[in-house]
Amino acid sequence: MAKFKYRIEGGRYGGELAVGSVSDEFVKYWVPKIEEYGTYESFIPHVLALSEWDDDEDLDLDSPDIFEDTNEIEGWYGVDDIEHINAAYADGGFFVSDITSEDDQYAYDENEMEIEGHCLKGREGAYISTDVNGDLEGCTPVMLFHSAEKGGFASWFVETDEPFDSDKLVFSIVETHLGDFVEDLWYDKELLEANYDFNDTTGKSYEAAVGWITDKWRDEYIDPEDGDLSEYWEEHEENLAWELENGS
Repeated sequence: MAKFKYRIEGGRYGGELAVGSVSDEFVKYWVPKIEEYGTYESFIPHVLALSEWDDDEDLDLDSPDIFEDTNEIEGWYGVDDIEHINAAYADGGFFVSDITSEDDQYAYDENEMEIEGHCLKGREGAYISTDVNGDLEGCTPVMLFHSAEKGGFASWFVETDEPFDSDKLVFSIVETHLGDFVEDLWYDKELLEANYDFNDTTGKSYEAAVGWITDKWRDEYIDPEDGDLSEYWEEHEENLAWELENGS
């Protein structure tokens, strides 16, 4: 039986991000308007109004349909055939709590540790171009819609025979036009399962963007257990050895 059990949580800021394909005409219409007026004046209200339960008064009646065959959506979060993320920001670090009671694994630990962890790798999830006059061959028109939030996101649990070693905490990130987010987490090279039982956040603001993703540059998500990460681990171990040797 392991001597120590810990709960790991990401930083206190992050949120939900949906990335989905939309009509080319929709993107071409909104790109110049967003560049001139920003997203808050009309674009975000327009997208929110496309949902069936929102008031139509914020609709821009000159806007092309969001999809080729319809202008109705369940909600911004439903436009997500490319990415759907709900996670802490990648630069927020991690909080590690000692679990002393099996009856309450989420109890506050007054001695919780705040650590940075080590980034193993990143993948390009949703970077966009907004050049309406550029070469759009091999590109997909998309909308990104992000609810920026504060609170608790995923939790991960670790059992070990030794006290927690911050150098053994490694994570990957997904990089997007509206921010970078924590994706997977490892401790001592063991992939940890994200637990969302106590995901509890408060919305702070909306962010959004439209543009074109260059398909060949985007990295699809691959389950770490199905891929070969040996090169990443080798590079990580070399970097860690250098940091330890140089006191970083």
